[in-house]
Amino acid sequence: MNNQKFGLPVSKNTHINGVTLRSDGLFFGYTIVWAGEFITEETATPKEENVFILQHLERKDFLFAYWRSAESQPRILVEKYYKDCFKKSKSVSASNRYLFQLNNKWFLLPYAPKDLFDEWTSNLTYSTVNNAGMSFFCSVFDKHIKHCLELERVPTTKRFCGWFTSYKAVPIDAYRKLFVDCDTSKKGPLIDISKHPDELAPADLEKIKDAFLIVRGIFHNIIQVE
Repeated sequence: MNNQKFGLPVSKNTHINGVTLRSDGLFFGYTIVWAGEFITEETATPKEENVFILQHLERKDFLFAYWRSAESQPRILVEKYYKDCFKKSKSVSASNRYLFQLNNKWFLLPYAPKDLFDEWTSNLTYSTVNNAGMSFFCSVFDKHIKHCLELERVPTTKRFCGWFTSYKAVPIDAYRKLFVDCDTSKKGPLIDISKHPDELAPADLEKIKDAFLIVRGIFHNIIQVE
């Protein structure tokens, strides 16, 4: 474990660290523990600033991924992208774990996928499935299970929770920052949410409806209804 500077660049999406993915599929149950930049160009390939790190809620394993802004789920970061995303010179921890602080929160994260780190340290082993990460196996079997990894996906209107449909036309990042910076601890909750909405006074219920209207007006898909 090492508390030196983490090797991946900090993105403007740190506010979604801690979001757990609930959509059905490979990433169900994984939490975003390191958010990179979304890839906005259809033909662009991931770079180090686009790396996402996910961790499973129960198994606690880490998964490296990247995310295209037009898609509702990330994609696994496979071996062919490693050289553009990770640098051996930035791998300074013998355990591939880094303890560091960002935005007043502590993180303990790996810098590189396990198979790449093992290659750097001449410790690549195939003795047990548990010794290698998901990216390694996806790279090995890429040609055989390509439909699970890099689908030629049909454009969809269902975007990642929180995306604004016309995000390029509005200062959505400024609103995201304002939302995250809102500190309710200074004034305390204005509404007693322990009560069912039907039990609230009419004035309080109207306050909640007004607040929801404002939030949904900015973050159209903050809650998705299936």
